[in-house]
Amino acid sequence: MEERDEQLWKVAKQRANFQRDLVSYCVVNGILWVIWWFTEGHIREHHGLPWPAWVMLGWGIGLVLRFVKAYGSSRDDIAEKEYQRLKDKK
Repeated sequence: MEERDEQLWKVAKQRANFQRDLVSYCVVNGILWVIWWFTEGHIREHHGLPWPAWVMLGWGIGLVLRFVKAYGSSRDDIAEKEYQRLKDKK
């Protein structure tokens, strides 16, 4: 059996966790919007943002941070790119 690269395994777990969280975000927020619609959404007069929007905003900020952590470049990758840029410039 092939031994796995621990760094790649860590990245794979972060990405899998993000994908799971994204599905949860969509399902739960969809349910919240349905609840809102049947309790007060069909009423024409609204004052301010509907309450599910606040849930989506707060949770969405956390989800964006998890996305950046899972799919963004690590500090080492950024340093390596900068090093190569400086080396090529020389």
